[in-house]
Amino acid sequence: MVQLRLLGPVELELRGRVEELGPPQRRAVVAALAVDAGRPVPVDVLTERIWGADPPPGARRALYSHIARIRRVCERTGDAGEEPLRLLRRSGGYQLEAGQDQVDLHRFRRLDELARRPGQPAGTQVSLLREALALWRGEPLTGLDGPWAGRVRQAWHRRRVDAAVLLAEGELREGDPAAVVQPLTDLLGEYPLAEPLAEVLMRALHAVGDSAGALRCFAEIRHRLAEELGADPGERIGGTHAAILRGRRFGGGGRTASAGDPVRAGRPVPDERRLGAGVGPSGTYVTGGARSPVGAPPATEPALPSSAAPARTTRGAPSARPVVPAAAPPDEVAAVRPPAPAAPAASGESRSGTGCRRGPRSTSRLNSP
Repeated sequence: MVQLRLLGPVELELRGRVEELGPPQRRAVVAALAVDAGRPVPVDVLTERIWGADPPPGARRALYSHIARIRRVCERTGDAGEEPLRLLRRSGGYQLEAGQDQVDLHRFRRLDELARRPGQPAGTQVSLLREALALWRGEPLTGLDGPWAGRVRQAWHRRRVDAAVLLAEGELREGDPAAVVQPLTDLLGEYPLAEPLAEVLMRALHAVGDSAGALRCFAEIRHRLAEELGADPGERIGGTHAAILRGRRFGGGGRTASAGDPVRAGRPVPDERRLGAGVGPSGTYVTGGARSPVGAPPATEPALPSSAAPARTTRGAPSARPVVPAAAPPDEVAAVRPPAPAAPAASGESRSGTGCRRGPRSTSRLNSP
């Protein structure tokens, strides 16, 4: 079995054993080729991905040396009795040929897209998303530095959160809210500012009868947003909070919904923080700090469905600078209508409690624009 893994440390698994790929710089070359598996990557693009916009003298010579060694590793994959990896020379660049499911990132993409297909049965969608999320083994491209690695890592984190939210929606539609409470709590510990995660966790807690825990969850994320971003919770999570305070029951997808609701129709659900958020190396899901790929080459990373996000404003005077959502390639943005504004959130719950347990976080942060 030949597996090239990017959703964690960059590794090549061959016949159940991890092959040695070499030093971090060579693993970065493997990753730079693998994200565009099946497509040629120009030498200039590879050089920028590995060394940045100002490569040192001798960068091309080092790149060719890494390519030669990677090609020898690919040749050994032909002994595994299945489709081998091949590194081909193309006009002006190189192309890594791999099977559809031999690169974990592309398998994640395929499963996620299948799960989002219109009309997909809820049970099938849940199974596909579980399989997709199980491919994550930690921090993507672990140990690789540089602007390009940071950009794609950030984008993949957002897509992981989107898939986790969609999975939770499916579990709620299937009538099993208890199955998502602990996984969402753990994931919110990794992404403590991810409003979509907190919002669906609130609905799950409310559905299992822990409305107090759901209100604590809202209080905690509201406090974190105010402390770290100077921002208020968005309309959707505020509407969920207000509905829980009123004791309202949620629909089949775990939230109040109309017959034309995108969740119940099996389509991705927009959330104003989902695309306007960035994920730093520590996994912190934040707004206003994400950097979009500037001058990125075509297909810097595989495009997965996401949702559009309106701009957010910070607390304070009306003249305060808006928290502008991070730009995203057009094919990342699903053309979906934002949810209608919800009733204003009522106050009255305490900011203390353990409704949303936070996990350990790194001290590394995104650069603010």
